[in-house]
Amino acid sequence: MQQGSSCDFVLYYKVGKTPLEVIEVDDYQHNTAIQAERDNLKDVILEKAGIPLLRLKTTDSNIENKVAEFLNQCIYSD
Repeated sequence: MQQGSSCDFVLYYKVGKTPLEVIEVDDYQHNTAIQAERDNLKDVILEKAGIPLLRLKTTDSNIENKVAEFLNQCIYSD
C-alpha cells in the first residue's frame, strides 16, 4: 500500500499508532474491473495484517448502525 494507495478511514491506537480498523466507502467507480482488482488487493493486505475492514457503498442504507456495530465489534472483541 506504499505505492499511492490509501484508505478512507483508519482508526488507530493513539499510543504507537497501530491500526485498529479500516472503513472504506465505495462509490460508483468501484464497479470497474480495475478498481475491483485494487479493492481486492487492499482487502487481502488488510486481512493478512489482521486489520478488520468495513466496506460501505455510498448507496447503502442504515450506515450509522453498520459503523456503530463494526466499531463495537472491533473495540470489544479483545
